[in-house]
Amino acid sequence: MKNFVLIAPIFPYTFYQFAIGLKKQGFRVLVVGDVQEAYLPQPLIANMDAYYFVHDMNHYPNLKPAMEYFIDRFGPIDYVESNIEHWLRYDAQLRQDFDIPNGLRPAQLQVYQSKSGMKQFYRKAGVPVARYQLLTTLTSALIFAKEVGYPLFVKPDIGVGSQVSYKLTNEQQLTDFFARKPDQVFILEEFIEGEIFSFDGMSNATGDVVFYTGHQFPINIASIVNEDAETYYLTLKTLPQELIDKGIASVKAFGLNKRFFHFEFFRLTKDYPHLGKAGTFVALEANLRPPGGFTMEMINYGNSVNAYQIYTEVMATDTWKKIEQHPTYFCANASRKNHHQYRYDLPAIRDKFAQHIVFENSYPYPISIAMGDYFFLAKFATREEVETFYQFVYAK
Repeated sequence: MKNFVLIAPIFPYTFYQFAIGLKKQGFRVLVVGDVQEAYLPQPLIANMDAYYFVHDMNHYPNLKPAMEYFIDRFGPIDYVESNIEHWLRYDAQLRQDFDIPNGLRPAQLQVYQSKSGMKQFYRKAGVPVARYQLLTTLTSALIFAKEVGYPLFVKPDIGVGSQVSYKLTNEQQLTDFFARKPDQVFILEEFIEGEIFSFDGMSNATGDVVFYTGHQFPINIASIVNEDAETYYLTLKTLPQELIDKGIASVKAFGLNKRFFHFEFFRLTKDYPHLGKAGTFVALEANLRPPGGFTMEMINYGNSVNAYQIYTEVMATDTWKKIEQHPTYFCANASRKNHHQYRYDLPAIRDKFAQHIVFENSYPYPISIAMGDYFFLAKFATREEVETFYQFVYAK
């Protein structure tokens, strides 16, 4: 029996379903978390073989005794995964420190997580990338700005720091940012006018995509955080062929084996001589894990599948046996912020869209910073129904 260590599989809490799928596939499921066992979801307790409580998981040395405990009781570890961006570096370090054979090691992960580093893989896939430079000195930044023109966009080179990502429209804003920027590495890019799409799915051991879907994000996360906008996005019924082609090529170029992935692209809304005409898909970012928040539930409802079981089936057998063709839908996510005033309250939304709402919940902190406080997932057959839903939820 293979040993599979899951790191913090309850953030978001629906991730306990990874344990259910792994147990069904015959893995021994070993769990590390910072919640007392008595407070874990019952389905997680029922499907795990052992649990190790860690008081502070943000301190890497605290995780090593958990691995030592599991190895002493059950033998060598075959997999360790969190499927969460925040913990990926710890996953990789544990694999290296305990010689775990499957998965990314720290040096490889760092290149993949670096927004500057990932551009080389997009280029290898034939996907255009925005011009950029790492932010080192103000002089070099001003030279870059003169070359590409304003506006520019600045963000951490590694991480999901929307709180410190900004659109810079002139030299004064660039100078001000440089004077107050946190002590970390930032990447400075030309600002791209475009809609954000994602290509999400699962790859097998040879890097072939065995399942894929995608999402459209009408507003970017940086605007949500910096401009106090609401979050709304949707799982698409069908994907543009160019997105499929570039998504599959990107998975191959990154060399992703037996991983869930979340690749982001811009669809240009204007022509760029060095990138392509309006409508062209160009690279944004790559995330080597499932999409965040409760997007896995959107994938399930939109595609009539169980994405957790797709993942665990591939991890166990290197394939996913799609039994039959399932109907697809638009699955719309609409979140609201508690400090905004809306025309319709939550009961009114539930009443009007009772036949469409499939899931609702509060976002936990810190996800709520970017995603809002309370959200609905609703599935629809047509894009027109989606727009009606959004108009009602956000009416003020």
